[in-house]
Amino acid sequence: MGRKPFKAKPAPIEMRREPTADWMQTNGTYIQGESALAEVDKVAREVEAKWGVDRVRLLVGEELRTKFDNQRFKLNAAIRGGDLEDVREQSERMRKAWRAADRAATAAGAQRVTPDVWEVAGDDGVVFAIVRTTEEAHALVGDGRLREVWTLAEVARALQSFKTPVGDLKRLFPGARVVGIREARDPLLLMPDDIGGLDDTIPF
Repeated sequence: MGRKPFKAKPAPIEMRREPTADWMQTNGTYIQGESALAEVDKVAREVEAKWGVDRVRLLVGEELRTKFDNQRFKLNAAIRGGDLEDVREQSERMRKAWRAADRAATAAGAQRVTPDVWEVAGDDGVVFAIVRTTEEAHALVGDGRLREVWTLAEVARALQSFKTPVGDLKRLFPGARVVGIREARDPLLLMPDDIGGLDDTIPF
């Protein structure tokens, strides 16, 4: 009697959220719900690239800010416990809320985030970009270039945790420039053990 042919089970979809709400119960509704939420994420990234992360709601009037936050609450509630239509409806309203806040900030003459960037390439070719604030860092990351983005505060914390003689020297000699770091090595450790005696006579 022959064996039954083996049938591979389809790989389960990797869910970003715990499957508790109605819209998460089947692959089909989950994919459609995630697609609606992806549109919200896209609009949010566009607006935050212009105004900074979590900043646009602070650039508009109190009434609009309250409506914006209420809509955020409704969308989160739909994600946690709604069905597919709830997620679609609240996603559409959230996209409109982002656009409304964007228009209001523009009309109010709010200052956009314009990163002041310093870039330097490391010895291994990695590009480091240094900006002043977290808002500038988020705006910079959104342009899609491959690089490491650091804020001044992050650089300061890194330097404080990286205690080396170089830091001591730079404090002792302001304006000193680091061109390279070489480890001081004991020349005797580089010599073979059977090299024999040396013919120098050293008076001590």
